[in-house]
Amino acid sequence: MTLLSNATLDDGAVVPSLPVLTRLKLSRELATIKTDISAVAAGPMAALTRLKLIARANQIRVQLGGVISPPVAPAVADPAPQPEPIAEREPPQVAELRDVIAGRHDGLGLDALLSKIESAARALFDADSLAGDVESLAHEAVSHWARLELQING
Repeated sequence: MTLLSNATLDDGAVVPSLPVLTRLKLSRELATIKTDISAVAAGPMAALTRLKLIARANQIRVQLGGVISPPVAPAVADPAPQPEPIAEREPPQVAELRDVIAGRHDGLGLDALLSKIESAARALFDADSLAGDVESLAHEAVSHWARLELQING
């Protein structure tokens, strides 16, 4: 009987020697998390829940031998950002979310990018500013992170 190795998590991965039952438990938990992520509803607290689930999924991938945060080439900066009128300036966390969506922080790695999104969303939520367009920005930032994570980890 031939056992297949899960060494295809990334190129050149060295799979740690985990007991079979531990690998099965982690794989099951990863599958459950993927289902839970797709079932999370919309809303500011749901975005934080989704971030926590994604972070746990990354921890499991590392335990299974995958590489989570390879360096990513930084995105090319926009030529000249348009200054906003002083009366309409956004909180710095909103600007941070816009930068995440634009890919300006992609070179930080997945974990650092996820922390940046979570910190901004939490600060906006605490200031009662996470509603309407700002909430949509938080969701777009999480979606950008998820697309980047999928691109890196498959």
